[in-house]
Amino acid sequence: MQELFVLESDQSVRKIRHLTQPSGMKWGNEFLKAESTMDREPGQLYVSFESDQIDLPDFFEVNGTPVVKEKMLQKLLSLASSDVEPIATQIRFRNGELSGYWLINVSSQCNAIDRETSEFSKFGPVIARIFDLHLIRNAGVFPHLFRDPAYLDILFASGEMVAKLNAGRFSGLEIRKAQGWNDGHRF
Repeated sequence: MQELFVLESDQSVRKIRHLTQPSGMKWGNEFLKAESTMDREPGQLYVSFESDQIDLPDFFEVNGTPVVKEKMLQKLLSLASSDVEPIATQIRFRNGELSGYWLINVSSQCNAIDRETSEFSKFGPVIARIFDLHLIRNAGVFPHLFRDPAYLDILFASGEMVAKLNAGRFSGLEIRKAQGWNDGHRF
C-alpha cells in the first residue's frame, strides 16, 4: 500500500481571513470542490485579513484552501503540476498588502478513504468528522497531491511529495500520516 500523508496548517495563523475579488465577491469554499477552475477567469484574488499586517508562514489555509509562498509552490509543482492550479494571490491587511503568495487549487480527486473500516460521523450523506482514518488497501498509485471526494477537507500527499516538502523546511506546514489520522485537533 502506498504511504499517504495529510498536509495541513499548523494553525499558527489565527487571524480572521477570507478570499475576495475586486468586485467584493467572496469565494468561500469554492476551491474545496477539487475541480478545475481553469475554464473561468477568477480575476485577481485576495486573501483579506481583518487585522494589521502580521508575519506569515510559507503555508497557511483560508477556508481549507492552501496558500503558499513562491518557494513552496515550486516544490509542489515539481511533482504535482497536473494535480494543482496555482493562482497568484495578493494578501491584504488593514495597513498594507503583500505579494508572492499563491492559492493552490488541488484539482485531483481519488477515493482513498476506506469507508468500511474508517470511523467517522456523517451529516446527512456527507462525512462530517473523522475519528480514525483507514486507507483503501491495494488502491493502486495515487497522485502526489489530491483530495478524496468523500471528505474534501483533507489534502493528501504522497511520500515522495512529503520528502520534497520536508527538505524545504517550510513554516506553517504540518504533515501527518494519513493512516489513523483524525480531525480532533482541528476543533
